[in-house]
Amino acid sequence: MPFSPFPATCALLGALLFSSCSSVVPELENEPWRLTRQGSLGVTGTLGIASGYEVDSTVGIVDANFGEPSSIHGDLIGTFGAGLGAEYFVFDDLSLFAGAELRMFEPDIGEELITFGDITTYEYSLGTRYFLPVRLLESGRLRPFLQGKVAWIPTVEFDMTTRLPFDEPLQDAVLVAPFSGSSYWSVGAGGGLAYQVTDDLYAHLSIFYEWARDKSAGRSTSALTQLTTNDFVDNILDGLQYDTTMEPEGWIAFLGFSYVF
Repeated sequence: MPFSPFPATCALLGALLFSSCSSVVPELENEPWRLTRQGSLGVTGTLGIASGYEVDSTVGIVDANFGEPSSIHGDLIGTFGAGLGAEYFVFDDLSLFAGAELRMFEPDIGEELITFGDITTYEYSLGTRYFLPVRLLESGRLRPFLQGKVAWIPTVEFDMTTRLPFDEPLQDAVLVAPFSGSSYWSVGAGGGLAYQVTDDLYAHLSIFYEWARDKSAGRSTSALTQLTTNDFVDNILDGLQYDTTMEPEGWIAFLGFSYVF
C-alpha cells in the first residue's frame, strides 16, 4: 500500500504548520474551544493530502470462451480530493457531520494486458467527531479528536483498456471499455489534530481508514481501438462485453478548515 501525497495541498499544510508556530496567528478574544460547545454549527471545506489505497477487482468477458474471470489486486494512487460539509455539536466536544467529496485516483494494478484509467468517485457521508479532553501547546489551541463515518458512493467510473495478443501476421487487438460501476457503501474510522486559528475558525488534519461494505459492479461494452487486420476476428472482438467488480480499501488524509457560527 504505497504512500501517495496529494501535491496540491502540501503547500497549504506547510503554511498551517508555520503559522501555528509564529505570530501570524491572531490572539483569541475568548477562551480556546468555545466553538465546540453544544449547539454550535459550522461549515467545512477539505482538501486531500495523502492516501494509501488498495483495490481488489475481477474482470470477466461475457459469453465468450476466454477462461475464468481475471482476479486483480493493485494500488490506487490518490491525485486529488476535495469536499464540503456541515458540522453540528450535539454535546460539548461531540459533533455530527455530513459532507460530499470528490476523489480522483490513478490505478496501478500491475497487469500487462489489462489497465485501468483514472478513477473518479463521489462520496456522501454521515459521521461523528469527538474532541478529546486534551489541550496541547502552551496556548491550548491544539486538540486531538476521534472520528467515524458511513459513506455512500453512487458510482465508480473509469476506462478499462485490454490488449489481446495474437500471433503474426495478426496485430494485437486493443479494446477500450468505459466502466460505470454500481453504488456501494463504506465505513471509516480514524482521528486527527485540530488547531483553533481564530475564535470562529479551526483547522484540522484528519485521517480515515475506510472499508467497502460491498462491491461496485457493472457491465461495459468495449470498442476496438487497434485492429488485428483480420475482418472476421475484428468483428468478433468489437463490442465485446465485460463484467467487472471493484472493492477498494485503505486510508486517506485531509486538511480542512471549519468556520463555526
